[in-house]
Amino acid sequence: MVEGITLYPSSWYYNACLYGFLKVVAYGLGEDYIERNVLKDDGTIYLCAELLTTVFSTPKEGPPVIPLQEDREPPLSVSDIKRFAWWWVEMSREMIVWEEKDKALSDPSPDDIIQAVCGRVIAGMPAIVGTHFGGFQKYYNLFQKEVYRDKKAFLNRWFSAGKAMGLEKCSLCGQPVCYPEDDFEIRQYHRFFMAVLSYNLASSPQFPNSFWDLNPNSLICPLCRSILLCSHFAAEQRLFANTNDLAFNWYFNKFLLRSHAMFTRPASNRNYQELFGRFLHSNSQISLSMGAWRLQGLEFINFTADRIEHYILPPLICDLLLNPIASGLFTKIRNQAVLKHIMEERYEHLPNVCYKSLRNALKTTPDNTIDQDFEARLSLSGTISLCRLYIEIRKLRQEGRNHFMVNFDEILKAGRESPLVEDKGSLTFRLLELVRLGRKEETYYLLLRSYIANNRPFPTALLDVLRLRDLNFFRNSMFGYISGIAEARKEKEEQGGEA
Repeated sequence: MVEGITLYPSSWYYNACLYGFLKVVAYGLGEDYIERNVLKDDGTIYLCAELLTTVFSTPKEGPPVIPLQEDREPPLSVSDIKRFAWWWVEMSREMIVWEEKDKALSDPSPDDIIQAVCGRVIAGMPAIVGTHFGGFQKYYNLFQKEVYRDKKAFLNRWFSAGKAMGLEKCSLCGQPVCYPEDDFEIRQYHRFFMAVLSYNLASSPQFPNSFWDLNPNSLICPLCRSILLCSHFAAEQRLFANTNDLAFNWYFNKFLLRSHAMFTRPASNRNYQELFGRFLHSNSQISLSMGAWRLQGLEFINFTADRIEHYILPPLICDLLLNPIASGLFTKIRNQAVLKHIMEERYEHLPNVCYKSLRNALKTTPDNTIDQDFEARLSLSGTISLCRLYIEIRKLRQEGRNHFMVNFDEILKAGRESPLVEDKGSLTFRLLELVRLGRKEETYYLLLRSYIANNRPFPTALLDVLRLRDLNFFRNSMFGYISGIAEARKEKEEQGGEA
């Protein structure tokens, strides 16, 4: 008798396979069913007995317990194939770039489809080369012609939710395993996680320590065996996001899949930083509701044609997202260069981005040279947000405690009321360059002369900035001051245009 089972998050590879497994189930039962009945708030998934009975049974055995999506029942001519196996075949078929000889086969029968797909995916050296797959090899020689003759029967035996009391436990899900002693189940390839399932990660000459005594030791149950044969559905989208929450994995990777434009670019132009930033911008409610336990485990896996690239979300990004002020500023800055610097933990480059953007805003260099630099494309409001974010980053890193902290709002206000707002020459540009070079004394004398010439008191906020010993703090604060000047000029220009 089939029983329900709760599955918990594990390694990124198992979670990726589980995501692919859920995609196959959603193909037959619908995404709404997955999101309402399978995904749980505690980060686990629950596969009820009715679901397992439906997906791992054949139409010949009776109607489905759970209603299927339209046209998802296997064709009548293959009514003896398990529903899950047929969905797996259909989804794999859509991934394959067929050769001309395959395309020439007009109106293939369901049996022909099963034979063709299995011949490309699990038999011999598979060549799943699609627009999203990039030739990443999977399931090396899982189906051997000298051992098996019927691919449909093989799939029916492979995909199973069998569960029995036994002395051994599955190394992935922990449920007891008891295999019947028949020709199929007794094979090591079907009982253990081996190279036939993942040549890159499983027991193989590449990882000899995983079976140093020449005996595999990663026992898998029939259900996990079924799940592991779905890894290519996660690799299909090239970039997989993994956390300690299976529900969040589902929603996050659905977002990545919807970002289809990113996956049509050349591989060298794709980056997980930009995709993550796009996710934050379009899913602010989800990103703000993520708990620390989810964020600390967030990692990105990039499947390429010849390797697997792995990235871990920096701890500071977790702190930024959990800080209301910092997360708000972070999502306002839509600049690829800024996001890249932060994700690569190069925070001291951020003031330089402010400098380049201000230089562009002050129109001191030709536009055609500025537009080629992503770091110079921040708007004035974006520059101000980045100045604020830099301060929050330094606070989160617990830096600057020994420095004199300044009031950024007062600095911005002083810039908007600065006598340099009326400057028609190059004094503002000179100020910008002096700040970039960190020449505090010359900066002070330039500002002091401008305030004295206009008979204005020197702002206290600027005195506080000039006392800063940290040069990057000084630059960041002064860039906020210059941003205020540029904003005031822009407002006057707009008012003059309206008049």
